[in-house]
Amino acid sequence: MTKYILNNWYIRYGFFPVILSSALFFAYYYQFIPTSIAGSIEIDITKDMGSKASISRSLGYPYLMWFTSTFSDDILVLRFFQLFLFSFSIVVLSREFYLLTKSKLMSYLLGISIFLNVKVSKYCFAITEEALFIPLIIIVTSLIIRVCRNLNIGNIILLSIVVGLLASTRPIGVVFIPALLIIFLLNLPRIKRKYLLYLGALMTPFIVLTISENYLYLLHAESDHRSRTIGVNLIGKVPQIAVNKPESSSYASLSDLIYEKGVVIRKIINSQDSFALKQYFRNVLAVEYHDLGSMDEDLSNEIGRYAKEQKYHSREEVTQGIFIEYLKENFIKYFQITALNYVANWQLSEVLTRSDLSKLKEFTNSKLYKSMPKSMNIRLDHHINTLTRHAIYAIYAKIFMFILFIITNIMLILGLFKFFNSADKSEVSPFVLLSIVLPLSLHGYFLAISLIINAQMRFILTFWPIMMVIFIIALSKMVKIRKA
Repeated sequence: MTKYILNNWYIRYGFFPVILSSALFFAYYYQFIPTSIAGSIEIDITKDMGSKASISRSLGYPYLMWFTSTFSDDILVLRFFQLFLFSFSIVVLSREFYLLTKSKLMSYLLGISIFLNVKVSKYCFAITEEALFIPLIIIVTSLIIRVCRNLNIGNIILLSIVVGLLASTRPIGVVFIPALLIIFLLNLPRIKRKYLLYLGALMTPFIVLTISENYLYLLHAESDHRSRTIGVNLIGKVPQIAVNKPESSSYASLSDLIYEKGVVIRKIINSQDSFALKQYFRNVLAVEYHDLGSMDEDLSNEIGRYAKEQKYHSREEVTQGIFIEYLKENFIKYFQITALNYVANWQLSEVLTRSDLSKLKEFTNSKLYKSMPKSMNIRLDHHINTLTRHAIYAIYAKIFMFILFIITNIMLILGLFKFFNSADKSEVSPFVLLSIVLPLSLHGYFLAISLIINAQMRFILTFWPIMMVIFIIALSKMVKIRKA
């Protein structure tokens, strides 16, 4: 009986996630992991899941909460279920990777590298969209491997459905649309005359799911929370690009305020003597000027005042409107900051080394910092306390990201070279296809978040599974080359 259980794939792959998720649950619940590594963990044992649903910008996560609440209203049950999904998705990815590489060692290494990343698994313990988004990212990665290894209509439809669920959990999931199209284009030689059928199978489930979810969300939402996700982030960039002031503005007093604050913000950024610190302040100050509770009161009140006037309908319309006005006057500056954000994503600019942290502490004693208006208090002391815990690991994290950047570019170049130089493109190996799809997906995602927001570690960490698949694929190929 024991032998049958251990040899049965369905039992084995259902049993392992239970053990893994249980281990994670107890580690976080009893806070076995040091705060210096995991950070603070809020153990919320409230039983009212309904009050938590408003945190989501899409219906994916509230639907998960609703599904879990049919069994129990206890938040701890939801936390455990999220960790189970996370563990289950890792097992699925490891299996797909094994079928690709035929290497148990590399498959286990891949699974462990995701499971043991405390910052990633911690999000799956929290009551947040990332708790569903991350497992879905892992499943999408698994299905991309499966499709590149075994192209058929069933796998294509399944991939499209899960990408639709991903975008319905967090709108940034739409970055996988280009990945789907790249997969379609790379497989055109295999598809031959059935290209319309495969294109329909690839895009239709995704389109139907996202449109349906959007309709249902807007039908039931009582606020403009979803639409504000763009305006919330873009308004944070406006003071930084406000070098040239619009001559005539539909939001005159708001424009004046933004321009005045922009002068101070750019002065703070330019006063730093390293790229890391300059980018750190771009990140911090952009977040401080997002249209959320953290925004200083005078600017927030001005946005609210314009939103209440008859010709405007929401804060979103105001924040996007003022951004467009400043974008027209500072088009080059906006894309300059976007390029800097993209580079900074590969340098983990929000994680400062001890040297940069020391300089940041010195800045808190400078005349410039002390002369800042009270309304622009960016609470650097709080930031420094958090950064101090992670400074010891910063250099290792940055080295890893640099290595990963080199690997992705080498993989992409070699993949494209092998694909275009292959005499029979219908016989191109899955490794070649993945070496094109996965690096482009990662670069595309970093570029997408650079356009809308500044670097935020949680956005980068959601793509940790793809980063590790790229790294382990490169490692497995190196091992095979050495053996040969």
